[in-house]
Amino acid sequence: MKARDVSTDPAEEAGLLESVATAELNIGRYEAAEAHLRDTVARWDGLGDRLASARTTRLLGRTLAQTGRLTEAMPIVVAAEAAVADLAPHPVVVELWLGLAAGSGQLGDREGALRWADKALADAERLSAMELVAQGMVTKGGILSTQGRPVEGRALLEAGLRLAEEIGDGVTATRAAHHLSLALMDDDPRAALSVTRQAFDLANRYGLAPLRLSSLGNAIEASLSVGDWGWLVDELGTIRLDELEPADRWAILIGTVEIESIRGRDVSAPEADVRVIAGASSDPMATAATALAFALARTAEGRWEDAYREALVTEQDDLNAPYGLMIAARAAIRLGDAERAREVLDRLDARGARGAAGRAIRDGLMAALDALRGNRQAAMTGLRDAWARMRELGIELALGMSQLDYLAVAPSAEPLADEGAREARSILERAGALAYLRQLDELEAERGGAGASITEAAVATEEAVTPA
Repeated sequence: MKARDVSTDPAEEAGLLESVATAELNIGRYEAAEAHLRDTVARWDGLGDRLASARTTRLLGRTLAQTGRLTEAMPIVVAAEAAVADLAPHPVVVELWLGLAAGSGQLGDREGALRWADKALADAERLSAMELVAQGMVTKGGILSTQGRPVEGRALLEAGLRLAEEIGDGVTATRAAHHLSLALMDDDPRAALSVTRQAFDLANRYGLAPLRLSSLGNAIEASLSVGDWGWLVDELGTIRLDELEPADRWAILIGTVEIESIRGRDVSAPEADVRVIAGASSDPMATAATALAFALARTAEGRWEDAYREALVTEQDDLNAPYGLMIAARAAIRLGDAERAREVLDRLDARGARGAAGRAIRDGLMAALDALRGNRQAAMTGLRDAWARMRELGIELALGMSQLDYLAVAPSAEPLADEGAREARSILERAGALAYLRQLDELEAERGGAGASITEAAVATEEAVTPA
């Protein structure tokens, strides 16, 4: 559709194009949205409408960020903000500040991110613009939850979600649920999994394709410690990859690599596609998320040196780094390298606490390291405590992996290792984690145990779920 087919007024034409581009962005047609937004910005500039140009530039920045081009987006939005900052307080300026807050947070500029968010919230309150207040609370809550202040971040996100629902702002409510699931990930993965389902359903209701796919990705991440991915497998099976633009295809593919590798399947094809798409992105978060997926795949394959190498790539991004460092510690332990394991755990600890689940997993790794060093009593005490907390949190797959770690380093005829192996087998069979069941068989065989073969029920879970 051409704007001139509907109106011949230049301002109306520009407004129509902006509306079309917004709809395209919401359904994940990023290439078309970008083209229309650049056209619209040029039209507003030609008409001398600074605010409209800045507003559309904010949408252009969102589109570029969504396609992994955040470093390209930020200078454009910074310039737009500078062009209208003198008009504050104004809703458009608030929106620009929120965009700069989110972008600065993703690029690791914590102080800058919070400074922009606070400016935005102050003016949103001054303007009595409740939609912008809700957006500001969600943006700031998301920043805090990834920067060592998770309790404060969750409180803002929960309040932002309630406010968005009260005023009928479906887009912000969906964003709030999406970010809240991330904020819960380290503390209560089961709750995070539930909230991701809420975000997924909201995104479906409001036709927000990018948030629908992002929520599906968050659910996959939560399931990696819980071990429950039934509905995720079903949803992945309905997605047509050839209908998605690269950024969204990448998001689905990395989730596919993670789940399918654990289920014991060959992930070389989706991994090759991920490498191509990720290679075109300059976004450090996308680079780190890609490396995390590959590190998980190498872990499932028992390629510990490769898992260690990939996991360390995640350190360039605050959100993904803790998960990557835990994988790197596990890889070093499985390689029998106590020095590297200790070094990685020190770097993990330097980043601060990451919630109840994160601490339980970390403590399980520390106890396995104690066992590797020959500190048997410390290892057994630490493991019993960490495993009890994992059971209480319901993170069964994380528990099973910790039990495999101990089995790999425990002395022979160690009752706790044998007890853990039996529980791990039950967990891994329920989850259909065929790759980890194979590792369990190998570890038991190395210890001279019976090494019960992988059950038929587990093998049956090998059915293909890769999106079409």
